[in-house]
Order: sequence, then C-alpha cells, then structure tokens
Amino acid sequence: MARRLLGFRFWLLLPALLGACALPLNTAVRDWSGTAGIAVARPGVAEPEAARALRQALSIYFQALGVLWDGSDLTFDEARFAGLAEKVAEPRAAQAIAELGRVLRAASDEKPPRWLPRDNSGPVPAYEDRRLTRTIRAADGPVRILLAALSGTVTMPARTPIPDAGVPDVGDPALRQALLERDAHFVAEGQAAGARYLAVLDRIAEGQAVLADRAGQIRQRSTELQLRDAEDRLQRAIDARRAPAP
Repeated sequence: MARRLLGFRFWLLLPALLGACALPLNTAVRDWSGTAGIAVARPGVAEPEAARALRQALSIYFQALGVLWDGSDLTFDEARFAGLAEKVAEPRAAQAIAELGRVLRAASDEKPPRWLPRDNSGPVPAYEDRRLTRTIRAADGPVRILLAALSGTVTMPARTPIPDAGVPDVGDPALRQALLERDAHFVAEGQAAGARYLAVLDRIAEGQAVLADRAGQIRQRSTELQLRDAEDRLQRAIDARRAPAP
C-alpha cells in the first residue's frame, strides 16, 4: 500500500519536476532589440535634424525586430519612414534609410498564418517564421551605415575664447583664471557626454553584428547567450550615460 501511494505521489509530482527542469523562455532578441530601441531613441549631445531622422529610423527597425520575434503582424508606416530619408543630407545615409524601408515593407507585407501562436519564442516554433531571419540579414548593411552616420553627428565641444566684453574686471588674473576653469569644466563635461553616447552606439553595433552573424541560428541557446552578453554590455553603457558627472 505504501509503495503504491509513493508511486502515485511520484506521478503527481512529475509535471512539476519536468517544468522545473525546462529551459527558461528564450526572449533574447526581443529584450536586446527593446533595449537598443530605447537607447537609440534618446538624443545624444548634438541633435541636428539629420540625427533625429537617423535615430527614428533605427528605433523603428529595432522595434520591428521585437514584433517579428513574437511572430506578430508588422505594421509599417512606409510614407512616414520615407520622409526620414528626406531629412538626411548625406546621400549614403539617406539611401540606407530608403533600403531599410524596403526591408521593413517586405516584412510587413508577409503575414504569418492566423493559427500561429502570438508567442512563438519557443525552441520549436509551430510554424517556421522566416521573416525575422530575412529582415536581419537584409537590414544589416543599412543599419551599420545608419549607426556610423549617427556616430558622425556627435560633435565634441572645443574650447572657445572667453569674451572680454561685458565681463567686469576681466583683466584681473584671478577672475580670468576662474573663467578659464569654468570653460574647461564645460568642455570636459561635453566631451565626456559625447564619449558615453558613442559608447552606447558602439554597443548597439556589437549587438547588431551578433544578430547578423547568428541569423541562421537565431533561436539557439548559444545565440541567446551571446545576445544576453551584448544586452548586458549595452545596459552598462546606458547606465554610464545616466550617471551624474563627478
């Protein structure tokens, strides 16, 4: 009797044991792309109109990756996206936005079957949705160009001459030294902020490189681990931007 009771209890506990041994849900692409989208959407130290357009184009792309990872329909405003290219004077970057728009349009035109579960991030999807893989591979070139172009918009402040007009007793050596130190402090703060923003863009480029390199094995655990590492490095760079200046 005791043996039968023990066996009965084992079968009751078996589902819980199997659940405890199961691997956690793989959400690495969604998590990394969400972090990258938020990071790139925040302006850097310089914000000309071209930089805003570049940021918006990249942010839309990263948001799209999360949608495609979930196997959902991708909604894409083609007209709005095309307008971003018109705000970028640099021909190569404008062409990259146009090319990225064609990639996202193709992904939005293809609709997964209606019976596909909304959460398709398991190790063996019910339907092999290849939109994500195709999008990552086709978008890699344009995304790299846009990240480089956005990095190029970051201007480091340079030391500027202190105007003499309107400053009382500007000839006083002590006052002039104080003004010079203030000027140097502002310059150092601006340069540090620019360097931190460039570090964020570099970490995003690293994650994009992982996506492109592992696009054919995007749902494998080895890819997940690489993306988790890339997300951690990106988050550290984001946190460094938020840290107050010493």
